[in-house]
Amino acid sequence: MRRGSRGEPMDDLAVVGLTFFAAVADFTDDSAPRPMSRRRSATSRRRSYTSPPASTASALTKVAAATPPRTRGLSMGPLDVAVAVNPNPLTTDKQQQPRDAQGLKPIKQAPAAARVKPISNKLGAVREEGQRSKQHAVPARPWPSNSARHTLDARQGTAASKAKARSESMIPSRRTCSLPASRPKPPRRTERAACTPTTPRAALSTGGSARDLATVDRRRATFVVVLVHAPWYSSNDAHHWDGDAMHDCPDTGCLVDLNECCPDELRARSQRPARERPLEEFAAAVVRGGHVQACGAPCSCLWSWWSADTSERGRVLRAHQPAGRQSSRAGRVETGKPQASALLTCRPPPASAASPPPAVGSRAWRTLRRRWSRRRRTSHANSRLPGRLLRRTPPPRRRSPRAAPLQCGLQAHQRGAGPSSMERTHTSPLLAAPVGAGDGATALNRSSAAACVRAMADSVGGDGDSTSMAVAVGKRVLDTGWLAARSTEVALITGVQLTTTHPPAADPAPAAPWMSAAVPGTVLGTLLKNNLIPDPFYGLNNQAIVDIADAGREYYTFWFFTTFKCAPTANQHVTLNFRGINYSAEMYLNGHEEVLPKGMFRRHTIDITDILHPDGNNLLAVLVHPPDHPGKIPAQGGQGGDHEIGKDVATQYVEGWDWMCPIRDRNTGIWDEVSISISGPVNITDPHLVSTFHDDFKRSYLHCTLQLENKSSWIADCTLKIQVSTELEGNICLVEHLQSYAITVPPQSDIEYTIPSLFFYKPNLWWPNGMGKQSLYNVEISVDVKGFGESDSWSHYFGFRKIESTIDDSTGGRIFKVNGEPIFIRGGNWILSDGLLRLTKKRYMTDIKFHADMNFNMLRCWGGGLAERPDFYHFCDVYGLMVWQEFWITGDVDGRGVPVSNPNGPLDHDLFLLCARDTVKLLRNHASLALWVGGNEQVPPVDINKALKNDLKLHPMFVSYQTSKNEEKYLSEESTDPSKYLDGSRVYVQGSMWDGFANGKGDFTDGPYEIQYPESFFKDSFYKYGFNPEVGSVGVPVAATIRATMPPVGWSIPVFKKRIDGYIEEVPNPIWDYHKYIPYSKPGKVHDQIELYGPPKDLDDFCEKAQLVNYVQYRALLEGWTSFMWTKFTGVLIWKTQNPWTGLRGQFYDHLQDQTAGFYGCRCAAQPIHVQLNLVTYFVEVVNTTADELKDMAVEISVWDLDGACPYYKVTEKIVVPPKKVKQIIEMKYPKMKDAKPVYFLLLKLFRLSDNGIISRNFYWLHLPGQDYKLLEQYQQKNIPLKIYSDISVSGTMHKVRMTVENNSKTSVAEGTRSLSAMDLGDASGSRSTGKETTRKGNESDGLWRKIRNGLGVARPSDNRRTLEVNGTDSGVAFFLHFSVHTSEPSTAKEEYNDTRILPVHYSDNYFSLTPGEKMAIDISFEAPQGSSPKVVLRGWNHHLNHTVMI
Repeated sequence: MRRGSRGEPMDDLAVVGLTFFAAVADFTDDSAPRPMSRRRSATSRRRSYTSPPASTASALTKVAAATPPRTRGLSMGPLDVAVAVNPNPLTTDKQQQPRDAQGLKPIKQAPAAARVKPISNKLGAVREEGQRSKQHAVPARPWPSNSARHTLDARQGTAASKAKARSESMIPSRRTCSLPASRPKPPRRTERAACTPTTPRAALSTGGSARDLATVDRRRATFVVVLVHAPWYSSNDAHHWDGDAMHDCPDTGCLVDLNECCPDELRARSQRPARERPLEEFAAAVVRGGHVQACGAPCSCLWSWWSADTSERGRVLRAHQPAGRQSSRAGRVETGKPQASALLTCRPPPASAASPPPAVGSRAWRTLRRRWSRRRRTSHANSRLPGRLLRRTPPPRRRSPRAAPLQCGLQAHQRGAGPSSMERTHTSPLLAAPVGAGDGATALNRSSAAACVRAMADSVGGDGDSTSMAVAVGKRVLDTGWLAARSTEVALITGVQLTTTHPPAADPAPAAPWMSAAVPGTVLGTLLKNNLIPDPFYGLNNQAIVDIADAGREYYTFWFFTTFKCAPTANQHVTLNFRGINYSAEMYLNGHEEVLPKGMFRRHTIDITDILHPDGNNLLAVLVHPPDHPGKIPAQGGQGGDHEIGKDVATQYVEGWDWMCPIRDRNTGIWDEVSISISGPVNITDPHLVSTFHDDFKRSYLHCTLQLENKSSWIADCTLKIQVSTELEGNICLVEHLQSYAITVPPQSDIEYTIPSLFFYKPNLWWPNGMGKQSLYNVEISVDVKGFGESDSWSHYFGFRKIESTIDDSTGGRIFKVNGEPIFIRGGNWILSDGLLRLTKKRYMTDIKFHADMNFNMLRCWGGGLAERPDFYHFCDVYGLMVWQEFWITGDVDGRGVPVSNPNGPLDHDLFLLCARDTVKLLRNHASLALWVGGNEQVPPVDINKALKNDLKLHPMFVSYQTSKNEEKYLSEESTDPSKYLDGSRVYVQGSMWDGFANGKGDFTDGPYEIQYPESFFKDSFYKYGFNPEVGSVGVPVAATIRATMPPVGWSIPVFKKRIDGYIEEVPNPIWDYHKYIPYSKPGKVHDQIELYGPPKDLDDFCEKAQLVNYVQYRALLEGWTSFMWTKFTGVLIWKTQNPWTGLRGQFYDHLQDQTAGFYGCRCAAQPIHVQLNLVTYFVEVVNTTADELKDMAVEISVWDLDGACPYYKVTEKIVVPPKKVKQIIEMKYPKMKDAKPVYFLLLKLFRLSDNGIISRNFYWLHLPGQDYKLLEQYQQKNIPLKIYSDISVSGTMHKVRMTVENNSKTSVAEGTRSLSAMDLGDASGSRSTGKETTRKGNESDGLWRKIRNGLGVARPSDNRRTLEVNGTDSGVAFFLHFSVHTSEPSTAKEEYNDTRILPVHYSDNYFSLTPGEKMAIDISFEAPQGSSPKVVLRGWNHHLNHTVMI
């Protein structure tokens, strides 16, 4: 017997009603969909429904009666739907009864009337064929046709056949019926032809409901499955079964009384206490080969499906769920009916591609269910309340090429494919038609699936008729076609004239003084775009650009001009939105002026409905002024210049810092997004999403509060809808909630509305990088206005997670917990992506992915930079980077600088608070946002700090109280909904060195910021406090970046001057000094770390040795901090991870986005599970930062000398490492041996004993105490044989390459020992050699097809596997190998350096070394310039020649 999730017996599925049939209308292209009849019943509690033709209802009744008691089948078109039916779910008769063809055990049969009730008696039932309800007399509607192969004969099913079917004890489990091959076409609806959309694009873009949707011709069917929560799983536990809950499909009029099936059980379950209610598994779909099979538990779901056949134009059969008794009072709704809670849109493969699915209850079916359950239990995100959704039946090993996997177009999120804004609104969703039947993998795209979902959602509440609109509701970004001019050069023309009689001419090219503008961007970015200034980040060019302090504010006061088309219809409203202007502006539109107040971090929204031009052509001009206090740059530079910029609410780095050159225009300009938003009478503003948790994160609620503004002069009767969906495995998307609420908004007013909390059972949780999956739900909110249609919509990706932050009792450091799990913080300080604010989604994605690739889990947005943009936060959501966001206060500029500056912070405190609150509203819905901080190394002024503490106080549900045992207790939920707070779910800390950071008292106890001995990081005395918010070091990039960003005079390396005390002082050239170079020595403290490898000869030698130091320095930093995890430290943030310009300090990748070796040193050290060497004790340690215990593990230790011998080898016994612990394993005793070599290599591998799978690998180069690495200079002459395999895949300009490198030199491990060194470190085969390249190709005649594939953007598989052999006679370690990607263009002379690198490139690893016999696979992905021929180049310490693989 099957059992539920808590062990109680489960009956087979009882399907509430049989609504599986297609209403397919064969309309011509110029015809509109048939209108739906609406009748009102005096006895019905529903407002309207559609009555079916008598023949339809009768046919359904007869089919239901003639179907077997256990499984009924209805074959229609390419979809076969099998439904297991339990006519009496309460039956407990255990007598042995015959089984059907699928092996299902039938139970006591009930009368047919109890099994399926097409129309409730209350609404007028169809009792016999040809009879109609007396209460609802409607004209008969012709039965739609379908394919000739699968048809249903409406004429069969007479009383005699019905009686015969009823008398049969058992018939086959599947039944194929027939429809008439033809039927008369419906009359054309000429009276609505002008306003009814005839295509999916028109229907959905104009807010049309499902009844107005005529689908395009499709070659294979698409279906929609709807799961409906029973009332005892409603978000309000106090709900009880109403007794009259109805469910209908308006297109067919098939109404089902849910209580008719098992009212006693429903009532009993709804009245149980919440903790005693069983967790029955809801129905789920197993889709295979075009079949849909229902399986689940009793009386828990109602299915509806939609299909469009090959040759027909179809309708949507909607799941229409009553939203409850709606009150006429504004902002209030009473719910007590079942709510539509889950909706799955997907596309099946052809029916011929696979075998039928397993029968419900069979062994194969149970195996699938167990498999899915086990997979769900292994992750942090466990199964949710309607139960486990079974995946499609696993495909056979050999599949037909036409058998494509089940796909879904409604992708919840894709890494690297984020939306333009997380506040996006729907524009014109397109229901895309699939390609030919042979292209089985084709699926609906995200917008088409979302459109299908919204079409079904039209039936959930909402009475207003959709009205065709000339302009689609939504947002349009204005980021092209902008012009700019200096205000002093167009002084004779006013803003009114510019936008009426004297607009600048743009075609064919703008006439001086007008130029093409960079919007979003700054004035300096615009001047650079037009080559009117040199690149300020190249060499000393910035010194040649006029500073605002010398030229005056008027010099950088600019006009920005553009045109746009917009002609809204009646009752539409248009707003013009500026998401960021620095610093103030006047806006002119069609001759009308609007002043935009001061403040860099405030949004501006202007209603422009009444000033748009009637013909739709609009002229927009914006006059932008620089900050009021741009300040001056002292000759000696300094932190924030003369600190005057601190008087404004703006970025403070623009006056220069010890790592940044000054920005000459102080970032004046329209620096963030400009858009127009079109809405109806009512619009949605700043929704706030909050998730709360109970019962150890098993039960969760989604809270939402938003503002609704009615701009019309009449009362707006609205239907507010919210839909929450998520992506499951296999590109299947599940709609968890689909709710609607009736709201009335008074004219010319706005209201705050709190949506009743939505209940989730075990939602997929969002986890930081390295702790689990970053699950995101797509929350879509829309408002429909009666008489208008969809008025506005909003959507956002939201992660269910709880972030807590308290001060740890044992360490004194601040500790972060996510979903109850403590997170050891290893991250970095972030300034901003680009100093000229050239911020793009593509660059943001690369930036954040780089940090995730380094295994970081937190970024701190430094207070002197930006309040980062939604695109930045979106990619942090996707890649799992928690964000510490500071407001615009720094110690150097706001009260603690030299000289003391602005002790009271910005001059306008009200403006600061306005910008802070607006920033909170902009960013608060992002799962990655973890912490608000008042300022960098300073607290805000007293009144600002007090206001921020009050505004950002925690809701009681998010307050953690610590007992003596460090256990947490949570306050019970208070009456105030947490979403009504500005942001009550995150902690606010007043400053970066207060309350658990540094010494917690505000003293300057962060740092240091220069080179260190690697072993220093492992010493207990290195840092005293629990959490260090800033510790920095060196960061010289590769030689190619130096050449690309400096003239040849800047290619000279620093002069090494040896002092009397033996320390070396580095003296850089003026260009390096201007670019803030940090030396690799600290005279008196640290000997020069580059000189340890021998005096550098030239730029290439210097940068190569600098990369060796970078790798060692940052790996030791993170390993040293991790060695004290939870015993002394709770986290560390490195200052800093990247540079917003071409600086030469503190970076893991340069401004051109090429990684340094320090990038991969961090990537190694920050692995969630890591094996490392303590450089003080020389003990091997295993780090486990995860929540799982490590079992059945062992560590392999091997030492390799410069001759290729392995003098020391050891494998430990089986080890166990507890979760969240660092365990010392064994001492590495090679340095204490008498014959130890002065320089040697150490390889550590943590592996599983069960399969020898390598979990962590760490390679060191070390020297004995008192020695150096100068012997490695001679090692450069070694000629190590290598073999390189390349597997290449190209899709358009995107390239994915797997390079597998193998060290072919002979091993010399002691005989009788077991070595992992020869094992593969990847699943690709590989090899490598010096000058001989071979290529294994397919048919040489397929060159034309390859060109066609490339032209169409079709992915090219690995049809070119190239093998490069690097011949060598020596044996030893292939040391410090690194890949780079280039175009095939040759580099020119040094005086005209041509940088051939393709950037950015993502490497799975780089700067790696291979011991003899070892093999490693490196995955490389990049986007090549159009028309280029990329090549992958390998270099190494003992491989100076470029080993090249052409792509």
